[in-house]
Amino acid sequence: MSFEEKLRERARAATGDESIVDVAEMHPRGFAAAAGAGAGAGSVAGDSLTDSSVGSALGGMGGAAAGMAASAAARGLPLRVCVAVSDQSIYLLEIGDKVGYDDLSLFATIDRSEADVQVHGRVFNRTVTLSDPASDDTYELEAPRMGPFKSKDLIELLES
Repeated sequence: MSFEEKLRERARAATGDESIVDVAEMHPRGFAAAAGAGAGAGSVAGDSLTDSSVGSALGGMGGAAAGMAASAAARGLPLRVCVAVSDQSIYLLEIGDKVGYDDLSLFATIDRSEADVQVHGRVFNRTVTLSDPASDDTYELEAPRMGPFKSKDLIELLES
């Protein structure tokens, strides 16, 4: 079973909606840039504290994790978001820390016919802004261009 099939199955179970047709894992907007900036800063700090490549590497990893967490917190979103689309709804689910997508928690449902979807292409990812007029909530996400999910297919589905 592929990552996508497993996530679709888990999303259907978490939402109770068997009509979900596509899913993708996304991150809060700015996630990749924050990871890069954090990694750079952490690498420099680790190198200056230990004067070794090991310190630099460990500092880089810690800095990347801190940058990603700060980006998610600034947007009020979890680090990993499952976007699931059915004919009627767009579901946003938090992907927990467990491996295998066993820990999904629904945090938003948007009526697909009412949703405002904005997509912008970037070099390494696409940004997706989902606005829910019923609640006035806006969710800014980014989808990597490469990875186990075909986010391009899901984004095209959202735009249709």
